Amino acid sequence: NTGLVLGNQKMNWTDAQSYCRQNHIDLVSVRNQNENQQKFIWIMGLDRDSSFRYWYTGEPNNAGGVENCAVIEPNAQGQWHDISCNDQYPFVCHE
Repeated sequence: NTGLVLGNQKMNWTDAQSYCRQNHIDLVSVRNQNENQQKFIWIMGLDRDSSFRYWYTGEPNNAGGVENCAVIEPNAQGQWHDISCNDQYPFVCHE
């Protein structure tokens, strides 16, 4: 048992976090390289306090406007991209 639960549908960041908090504990956060899975999924918001950062070159950049959330990008070796919190992606909750 890894303590991780894959969400069964795509949601925006707010809905994914709410789902995780209602049914498990919270949306996953990435605290180190070992936890950084190479999947295109939501991770905790950018306002979280963590010394670990794994941004893709040039990110965060708000290229699409206000981008206050992050996803793990599989085509960028699992590095992070900032993105609109309204976009919908798969997500993982932790227990």
